[in-house]
Amino acid sequence: MYAELFTTLALLLITSAVWYTGQLKGGFWEKLYTYIPPMILLFLIPSILGSFDILPGGDSAASRFALGTLLPITLLLMTMTINFRDILALSRKSVLIFLAGTVGIIVGGPIALWLVGQSSPELLVDKGGESVWKGLVCISGSWINGTPGQTSMKEIFGASNELYFIMLAVDTVVQNLWLALLLFGVRMSSRLNRILKADPTELTTIQQAGFEKHQQTKQKTDDQDFLLRVMQLVVLALTGFAIIYACTQILSGYFQSQRIPEISIWSFLSKNSFWQVFFATSLGIALSFTKARHLEEVGATKVGNFFFYFLFSAIGLKMNIFRLGGQSEFVIICVIWLLIHFIFLMVAARLLRGSFFFVAIGSQANIGGPATASMVAGAFNPHLASMGVLLGVLSNVIGNYCGLIAGVLYKLVVG
Repeated sequence: MYAELFTTLALLLITSAVWYTGQLKGGFWEKLYTYIPPMILLFLIPSILGSFDILPGGDSAASRFALGTLLPITLLLMTMTINFRDILALSRKSVLIFLAGTVGIIVGGPIALWLVGQSSPELLVDKGGESVWKGLVCISGSWINGTPGQTSMKEIFGASNELYFIMLAVDTVVQNLWLALLLFGVRMSSRLNRILKADPTELTTIQQAGFEKHQQTKQKTDDQDFLLRVMQLVVLALTGFAIIYACTQILSGYFQSQRIPEISIWSFLSKNSFWQVFFATSLGIALSFTKARHLEEVGATKVGNFFFYFLFSAIGLKMNIFRLGGQSEFVIICVIWLLIHFIFLMVAARLLRGSFFFVAIGSQANIGGPATASMVAGAFNPHLASMGVLLGVLSNVIGNYCGLIAGVLYKLVVG
């Protein structure tokens, strides 16, 4: 109990320190965050502490609280301040680029395996449950549909338990390193946008769609009882969470009672995480069409963004930086795979004149899912987080279909 409390307080301290220093202008901290985005520190510091057993890594009460409670509240607060009429009208490009990234994952894995297999032919040998391709198809499922997709592909194609656990370790490390690279890319987005010949007005328009102009907001806040509005925000967040929790328990409980097999394409319906994201986003969208959207004036997005930071630090604590050892060939395959995926995204963005923002959230929505896709989107602008959620949910819907297609292509590669 005391260890869990200490871990939670340590994560809160790290989150608060990065949050505070990230707001400072000028001097050392602004220079530091010019080269190292705050999100990377939030992820890296807990990872190092957990890997060296300074804090208990892996699953913890803090991470369960962050994912089970703070995540739905964060998504609710950051979704309800968005003007969805405008954003949905502008997001067709993001969907097309996201789908290009999905294709890159489906074909990239088999291509990467074939390329590495030319110098290491044993990787292409069929060894039953120990066959490399059966482990890689689990990663395909994970990168498009998270843990449900990963488990489904294991059951469908018969990867051994030992190979499955190896792929879990490789997947965890590669996913988080890729997330760090995407966050670093946020700092280079202006340069990348020039390469993509992106429409410079498009992203600005989307950013402005979710909130009122600063001077208008300031004037309205000055004319109202600030404390009352803060109380309304707290009540709305708690009530919203209660509704999300109740609906999640009802729907996930119902589908769990149906005993949907893990290999079913509908297995995600029995997962609490899917329904949490679904109901938090849906309720946020509904509230965005009401006066609740104006609670942005008292800092709804800032509160959500702080929770967002804590959530990210809790996820970082779950990663052990020493798990990579001994899996170099799998990592090489994944690096080539991600490069192919990235090329698909960049080509699509170049053809559509989309900004790097669409590339980043399109990639993370595929590979990481709703939570981390919203983090990447929020790194560009907090009001964009829900676009990552929407694309991440889309990946859950199509994930198992894509994993099956990938499995067929792997079989063609190994003959």
